[in-house]
Amino acid sequence: MKKDYNTKTQSGIKEFIKNCSDKGFCASQVKEYLNSLGMEPNPTTVYRNLDAMVAKEELVKYKAPNSESYMYRVVNHKDCHTHLHLQCSVCGKVIHTDHDFTDKLVKQIEDGYGFKLDMCDASFAGVCDSCANK
Repeated sequence: MKKDYNTKTQSGIKEFIKNCSDKGFCASQVKEYLNSLGMEPNPTTVYRNLDAMVAKEELVKYKAPNSESYMYRVVNHKDCHTHLHLQCSVCGKVIHTDHDFTDKLVKQIEDGYGFKLDMCDASFAGVCDSCANK
């Protein structure tokens, strides 16, 4: 069995993720955070660690709206793959929709457009109430 090692970089990444458990983030934000702690990891190291967390189903990796880059978010619901996500394009907050709402909307999309959603990657971009009221 392969042993998991916990390096300074891995600890820093986990600390960053703990502080943004309700927000989407990109690898460059993680790297900036690590740099602020005096660490200078290779970007490949950051991506490799994030992808390992995706493989362990601790994070979800998805295409950022209106961008070519990828974002990550914490899997803080055991059934994260069964509902939609709303992401604030201002603060990055991720809102998990309830199942009744998701089921109705998914059915309308499937029936009306013949389109099947990939729920792990299903995110809508917009502005949350907090940011809209600023």
